[in-house]
Amino acid sequence: MTATTDRNVRPTLPMNSPAVPTSADTNRPRSSLGAVSLLSGCLLTQFVMQFAYQLLLAKWYGAGIEMDAFSAAQAIPMVVATILVGSLQYAFVPVFIQRKEQLGSDAAWELAGTTGWILIPGIALLSLAGCLAAEPIIQALFPRFSEAQQALTIRQFQVLVWLTWTISVTAFFQTVLQAAQIYRPAAIGPLVGTAVTITASWCLSETWGIQGIAWATLGGALVGLAWQAPVFCLNARFRWRLDAGTRQMWLMLVPILLGAGIYKLDPLLDRYLASGLPEGSVSQLGYASRLITALLTLTSNGLAMVIFPVLSACAASGNRAGLKSELVHALQFLVFLLVPICLGLGWFAGPVVRDLFERGRFTSADTAVVSHLLLLYLGVLLGGSAGEILSKTFFALGDSRTPTVVRIVGFGVGAGLKLWWGLQFGLTGIVWATSCYYVLISGLDALLLYQRLGTVSFAGLAESFWKCGCGSVVALLVASLILSGNVPGLIVPAAIVAGLGYLVATHWLHDPIALRLSAGIRQRLWPK
Repeated sequence: MTATTDRNVRPTLPMNSPAVPTSADTNRPRSSLGAVSLLSGCLLTQFVMQFAYQLLLAKWYGAGIEMDAFSAAQAIPMVVATILVGSLQYAFVPVFIQRKEQLGSDAAWELAGTTGWILIPGIALLSLAGCLAAEPIIQALFPRFSEAQQALTIRQFQVLVWLTWTISVTAFFQTVLQAAQIYRPAAIGPLVGTAVTITASWCLSETWGIQGIAWATLGGALVGLAWQAPVFCLNARFRWRLDAGTRQMWLMLVPILLGAGIYKLDPLLDRYLASGLPEGSVSQLGYASRLITALLTLTSNGLAMVIFPVLSACAASGNRAGLKSELVHALQFLVFLLVPICLGLGWFAGPVVRDLFERGRFTSADTAVVSHLLLLYLGVLLGGSAGEILSKTFFALGDSRTPTVVRIVGFGVGAGLKLWWGLQFGLTGIVWATSCYYVLISGLDALLLYQRLGTVSFAGLAESFWKCGCGSVVALLVASLILSGNVPGLIVPAAIVAGLGYLVATHWLHDPIALRLSAGIRQRLWPK
């Protein structure tokens, strides 16, 4: 059975497309706004569900020793999975697209099957080793935890370490489906998994406590994996053959893995430093970082999943003008999302954290700390989102060295700042250093990519900043009116109404993304 593309996705680059497009073709974005909207909509739904889950955790466990242990144990498999399969996508997608363009779908899916034969059992063995070595791992990474905290963290880690396998295999399936432009299973699977996690947590927490939360998290991840597995298995060609294309992918992957093994350790460094601060510091850092991570996922992941195969196809065909056009279009979409979110968080961080978390064992003092950290994390949201798109452009061009070196240098600077400022300012210094180095990385990406691509017209991007900024002011005024009474629980309706006001304002200002979104909504609601 051959792979089929999502019905909402237009073909990115026909086999007979010219290497040099006409000006009309260059100015027309090939990436499907429908696919981006599907993924972003599912990510938004997952975002809401995850924060309902965080609300429950905050109510049940606050920022105490149990949540410290859960945050510390969960960080390790998340980081390892990100290093392993987060790196794989950068090498896999360009080679998959190239094989599909030159040799056909069967050859591309053979690459997926061969990679799966190596990856799936290999990471299972790694997870087993982590489970068996839980005690020395936790003692080495969190030496400043008390004996009781370490014991609780070890028990959590013995369950959560299997997230290394589930998250890695899920991310691998998503990467393959993304490259094949099959978006629905990859978009819906995480929603199903999150729903299972919330339901299981509700059932198990009263009986098993925080250990029940660990089992619920693992169970939800397994269900999300199972949702995507059939599509992969039906399309993949499970043949063991290390041909030239497969070797090319693994050769590209080695330097990426080596670099990621350094700069992706950032969350573990944060928690290592926070473990020596007063009780609750790891939890407070975890609440703020999970909020920013969810926003990063919402703003850039759906867009990156759609744009990466398109950029890779343009690069494979030598369509440099089309690649530049797609990059600017992607950045315009990113500006459309980021400007109102950053301004909104900057203005309403306190009410957001209060309405999301402040109940049960999560106190007003925790709200003050987490909202302060959230403001400092805005640099991570800006730099991380832009860096995700810019780095994928390098990888689409077959250049894995430049973004890897940039991130190693950035992490080195960030680690030095964390050690320096963390000792002086505690959590504030750690988070501020993180934001600084994320902005540094995205700035270096932009500078080096500009040198690589030559002249890129960013006139439309500057105009997008202006129009989205004006639309955001309208949205903030609307939200301020709704929240003026300082009544708890209004942040979600205020965000919804403000979002509608933002869309109306940017549409009135003729922002191109707003116009395309409005046209898509009209077509869905009133099809011809």
